[in-house]
Amino acid sequence: MACGKPVIISDIDELAELNQDNNLLAIAAGNHNALTEKIIYLHQNPEIRQSIGANARKYAVDNFDINKTALEHEKLYSELI
Repeated sequence: MACGKPVIISDIDELAELNQDNNLLAIAAGNHNALTEKIIYLHQNPEIRQSIGANARKYAVDNFDINKTALEHEKLYSELI
């Protein structure tokens, strides 16, 4: 995500929160044919590939900033002690 590349994820609950803004392509877990189709789709559609990658990068930058994450961990640690 942070590299600005499109991401294809399995539609499992643990990954659903990463795709709240539909910045990623989701497939059914274990569906190899769907994975193949998404890869081909991205290969054949460079504008969509670029757009999905850019949106994924923006999500990563907005949500996983090192300073923001450090402050959240510090706050959690303070609450626990």
